[in-house]
Formats: sequence, structure tokens, C-alpha cells
Amino acid sequence: MAASPHHRAFTIVEAVAAVAVFGVAALLLPLVGGKVRAVAMSDECAAHLAKLSTAMTQYSMTYHSFPPSYAIGDQATGIAWTVAGQQGANLANGYVNWSGVFAALGYISNEQVYQCSAVRNGGAPKSNPGPVAADWEPGQVNELGAGPATAVPNDRQARRLAYTTNGAIVSRNNLSPGFTPRNSRSVSAAEVSKPTGSRTGAASLDSQTIIFTEWLVLPGSGVNGGWSSLAASSGVIKSSRPITPFLGLSSGMSVFNEPTIGTSPRFRYPMASEILPSAQLGSGVFQSGNAEVNAVGRHHPGETANFAFLDGHVEQTTVLDSVQRRLWGRRFFSITGRNDLTP
Repeated sequence: MAASPHHRAFTIVEAVAAVAVFGVAALLLPLVGGKVRAVAMSDECAAHLAKLSTAMTQYSMTYHSFPPSYAIGDQATGIAWTVAGQQGANLANGYVNWSGVFAALGYISNEQVYQCSAVRNGGAPKSNPGPVAADWEPGQVNELGAGPATAVPNDRQARRLAYTTNGAIVSRNNLSPGFTPRNSRSVSAAEVSKPTGSRTGAASLDSQTIIFTEWLVLPGSGVNGGWSSLAASSGVIKSSRPITPFLGLSSGMSVFNEPTIGTSPRFRYPMASEILPSAQLGSGVFQSGNAEVNAVGRHHPGETANFAFLDGHVEQTTVLDSVQRRLWGRRFFSITGRNDLTP
């Protein structure tokens, strides 16, 4: 029996509806798939940070202090360095970065742990990448001003490094008394494991302070690629550095020039207005005159970053939230002289 006109009309409407549904699904699949990939990459980075936090705990328990984020090596190979060797005369020996120390001690044996698939090439290159051309970014120069595939210096650092340390705990290499009026100092694990009262309404320990986070990478593939965010005006990419989370009351970012006189705190957390949105971030964050916490990555959903803490847990939040909750610590432990913070 022939189908009625009414039945034929229903079939056409149904077909059109089906096409519409499939069309919408086709449009949504890339979006859904992109979100799934973004979450997966964020989870991967968080898992890597947790492993790095465990390695840092292992180091601090063994050596009773935290390693410097970087130090000029005593020689061109190995991880040995001395306080006296940090004035720059040995710069041709390259840097000994915390990641190179972890690898040499066997704490982290998988190079992928230092990387994050959410960022360009898995992470930033070394400041002194060494002889392998693929380890350099376009236009990058090393600390001696030389270009790609120059063998010397060659840092003891992961070939690609997506993560950095909290400079309030993991010091820079300004360890010799030649840096004045302040210099860096080694921080013991015992110093940062004391009760600190209340944070966000709950009792906490400094062991719940940030120890690792992610580096900022910018869109683009020009000179230094997206890692121009960490580049100095000379073209050197400062991936070996920690992030100094605090500012001097009179010296701003030049924290080693902060006076040591007086009885009042000399350092402070950045204000909300000093945390810039990603659209305002450009190259050379370390030389921009803004707070160094702007160098924290924000390439996960909601412009968030992953933060690993000394007690081993990892949180995903915004840079602003990390500052407003004072998660970078209660003192500027890694600097000499009066190092407490304003309330």
C-alpha cells in the first residue's frame, strides 16, 4: 500500500532532524575532544609535578637542605659547584640545574617527567643548550653570546624543562658574599616545616607551601618561539631560574638590593593589580618590571596552572589565587638579612 502524504512528510522532517543532529554533533566533537585533551594534558603535568615534589623531598631528607635552582659548575661536566665559583669566572662550565641534579642522583630517570605536552616542545630549552641543534630555539643565544649547537657551555639540566621552583625556598646562585647588600642562602628542610597558624581558615604547615609550578609559554613561533617569555634582552632563555614570588618594599623586583636596616618587614606579596592577564604578557617577563609570578604558566583550562607543594599534593588554580592565599610561603627563606613579609 502506498504511503500517505502525511507519512512522507514525517519521514522528510525526521531526516532533516537527523541531519541537523549529526551536524551539531560534528561541530561539537572537536570542542569536546579539545577539552578532553586539555584535561588529559593538565593531568599529565600534575602527575609529573607530584614526582618532582617527591624527588625534592628525597633530596632534602638526604642533604638536609634544598638545592639551588642553578649554580655555575666547578667543571664542564658533573654536578659539583662551590660558593666561590658563583661570581661568573667559571661561566663557561655552564649551569648545574636542580633537574640535572635529580637526574644525576637517580631521583628522576625518565626525561619526560620534566616535560609537559601542553607547551611548546614539551618545555623551555636550557639557558646553555649545548651541541644538539634541536635543543635550541630559533634566535636563541647562550650565556656567552654564541648561537645554535655551540658545545660550550652545556648546562646539566633537562633538555626541555616545563617546570620551575619557588625562589623563596630554592635559591638562586647569588650565594657568595660578593653580592650585596643581600645574597642567596641555602634553606634547610627544617626551616619550612613549622606551624604557621591559619591559611584560608585552616591550620597549616609551611610544608604545604608551593615548591614547583609551570613555566609560562606564549603563543607564537618567532625569535625564541613562545619561550620569549623567559628570554633576557640578550636572547638568553632563563629557564634555569626559580620564580621569586615576593617584591622588596623599596627595591621592587631587585630583591637583592633591598636594604637590611630597620625592624620592619622588607618584602611583600604582589598586589592583584600586579598580576597581569595573559593578553598583557609579552617577552622578557623577568625584565618587564612586573612581579615575577607573571612567569607562571596559565595554559590549562581557565588560564590555570598546576602547583606542587612540599607535602606532595598538587593543586590547579590561578596565579592570582596562589598569591591571594599566600601559598608561596610566609618568609623569603632563601635571602640573607631580615626576610619576613608584610601581613
